[in-house]
Amino acid sequence: MAGRIRDDGSAVTVIRNLRTGLGGDPIVEGVVPADGKFRIAVTDRVSAPGAIPPTYIYNAAPATNPLPSASPTWSNVRNMSGLVRLGKYLYALDYDNARVVEIAKGTFAETGVTYSLPARLTPEGFAARGQAIVVVNDTLYVLFAFPDGSFSNYADSLLARFTVKGGKSITLKEGDYNAGLVKNAFAIAANGSDLYVAGIGGSQGGGSYSKASRLQRIAATPRTSRPPRSRTC
Repeated sequence: MAGRIRDDGSAVTVIRNLRTGLGGDPIVEGVVPADGKFRIAVTDRVSAPGAIPPTYIYNAAPATNPLPSASPTWSNVRNMSGLVRLGKYLYALDYDNARVVEIAKGTFAETGVTYSLPARLTPEGFAARGQAIVVVNDTLYVLFAFPDGSFSNYADSLLARFTVKGGKSITLKEGDYNAGLVKNAFAIAANGSDLYVAGIGGSQGGGSYSKASRLQRIAATPRTSRPPRSRTC
């Protein structure tokens, strides 16, 4: 299930069962569309060759759990791994196809504007996967990982800085990416003018930590400057 935690300033209340009947690996994203009202997006992850699940959109304001205000099925977002707002649009990241998909703010329908990471940026023998998406200083950044077919080996991860024209295009200019990041990077966060990328360093396992795991700091430089370079913390 997915639930909410509500803080009215004097008490914190747990509100269960916003959405029930979810699978074993759902995703819940909070996003503020251009109208300023906070929304919650809930969807399932599926494995091949499963169907594309709907994404349920909820208003976060009511004191009790509301019905979804929309339940779109985004044909270009098979397994969502992030949802953010930039300007008047939302941008969803599809894990399976390493694809960024533009979503209309009011109807929560796809606009038809997408970007898929090209084969030339995918190391030979590996597949591109969309891991995380973030907006910093009105700029869209997306983190990609590159596992092999068995998810046993990984190539270096890549962080891309996109040029977005809302309703028209999502493009990646030559050099607006850093391909030398920790293997199997899975999360990105921003603090001031810096981005922080966390990575496992290789395949995920249990029983011991990965000596190749890293937290890397990357300057979130303007589009007109040289591409960012990573530092290992």
